[in-house]
Amino acid sequence: MKKISIVMPVHNTGTLLHESIEALSKQSLNDFELICVDDASEDTVTLQVLDFYEQKLPFIKVVHSGKSLGAAEARNRGMDIAVGEYIIFLDSDDEFDEALLESMYDSITGNRADICCCGYEEFYEDEQGRHSLGMHFPKEMGSVTQAWFCLDDLDEAALTLWTSAPWKLFRRDFILANGIRFQTLPSSNDVYFSCMTAILAKRICYTKCDRPLIFYRQNVKNQISANRNPGNLLEAVEWLAVDLKRRGLYGAYSNKIAYFLCEHAVYELGASRNEEQCRRFYYDLRDFMAECRDRTALQNPKLLYFVDNLFKQEYDTGWFRLMGDYRAQLEMERNTILESLQGYKRIVLWGRGKRGKAFQDFCRTHGIELAGIADRNNRDAGSTTEYGFKVTDKVQALENADVIVASNREIYDFLQAECGGTQCIDLSRYCPY
Repeated sequence: MKKISIVMPVHNTGTLLHESIEALSKQSLNDFELICVDDASEDTVTLQVLDFYEQKLPFIKVVHSGKSLGAAEARNRGMDIAVGEYIIFLDSDDEFDEALLESMYDSITGNRADICCCGYEEFYEDEQGRHSLGMHFPKEMGSVTQAWFCLDDLDEAALTLWTSAPWKLFRRDFILANGIRFQTLPSSNDVYFSCMTAILAKRICYTKCDRPLIFYRQNVKNQISANRNPGNLLEAVEWLAVDLKRRGLYGAYSNKIAYFLCEHAVYELGASRNEEQCRRFYYDLRDFMAECRDRTALQNPKLLYFVDNLFKQEYDTGWFRLMGDYRAQLEMERNTILESLQGYKRIVLWGRGKRGKAFQDFCRTHGIELAGIADRNNRDAGSTTEYGFKVTDKVQALENADVIVASNREIYDFLQAECGGTQCIDLSRYCPY
């Protein structure tokens, strides 16, 4: 038995496949097998790369499909022939640090865990070169502080943070014992697998490596796909709900599932160009949420905002396209905001992040004079922001303001405890999502 089985679906990735296999051939842990499942590639270069490495490297197995079945079925076929104690699913156009397997293996065995996660970096390449889209580390997501944890230790956003298969190593017996497979859907085909493994895992751990171990390639130019069907997301979540009910677990995770579905629905509605599919998805989503939602259990303001508008507004209003656009959300609440600020002479904004910038622009547009901009770090006191407002020392802000506008809930709670009788306004009430 090998320590690790790598399952890699392959479809017309050409020279990028060569780079991926080369990176795996240099791994510091060498007790592994690489199962390349060729999903009916038509690209000559891809087929030549597979043939070359199958003959050159003894740890590679190549499985060819007579017809294209999709990445999900390719992963399932790879799982069926894997012999490793642990299994990881990697993409054939990504890059990997040479310590990937060793670091994850040491962590998952040392913590006796079902799943191990590692840090990764998203990037894209164009004519100008390589561009990073950001690094992500498990210990920085979901306030994880322990060496190992389970989904119950995290809040209702947990499934949105821990449901991406390419940066996880799984104990293979754990997957087999629970009968977890990838769904053969055109899109969202890893939703059921990722959510179910995260829910059922008794222990999830992460590597202690302080650098990304997987470099996840994004095709920025083609992110919006005409072939993406948002209905696949709902189908995957419905399948997940049915299976959890069969296992007697749905009630315990229904709120996390609702959050996951709404969070991803925003992306799906923007990623598909098929208007009819989006419209159908919107109303099917409303029906699903009407059956499963428990309003008393919904705590996250982002989720509440989405669900309330889902039921109040029709698809044609396009309100969901403003999700993440704080400036547009502020404009929708213009009258309420202007009324709440009426009568105050010294208005101070606390916080200079995305919401803070959106509010400064809102104030500039509507002729609202800000007495200052402040934050806890006292950065750049005395300077002027790009919107023409002065950055104020935090002590002066607390002492002189008639009202302080907090750019998020955390700052609002802090100010409530610190500023005594000074009036505070929580800006996230008006642009929560």
